Amino acid sequence: MVPKHTSLVDMHNEWCGLGGKHENDFGGINGRNMAYGKKWRGHLPNQQYSRTARIIAVIGKRVADTNTSIPSCISEMDVLFKENKGVLSKYVEELQLQGLIPKKASHGKTKK
Repeated sequence: MVPKHTSLVDMHNEWCGLGGKHENDFGGINGRNMAYGKKWRGHLPNQQYSRTARIIAVIGKRVADTNTSIPSCISEMDVLFKENKGVLSKYVEELQLQGLIPKKASHGKTKK
């Protein structure tokens, strides 16, 4: 996984294994998940994977809800992604504030 994407198009292409540097025989991250489950992800940062997966899920949900194409939905969402300078934590937080991603329960020290 790329540590920091410059756009949602790039992130989506990596997830689906589309275009140029992300094209592979597995079908991207999603293809590896379908073929091998979570076993292959042992070397990936869990938090980065989780945030990326949630963003990709929001894209899919918005495409289904608004009945728009994937590229147009991504271009709409990409504005906010670029405003957050491609920082996944900030972008996920913005999507949570908009109600597009549910907040996960706290773990560890922050839990009351």
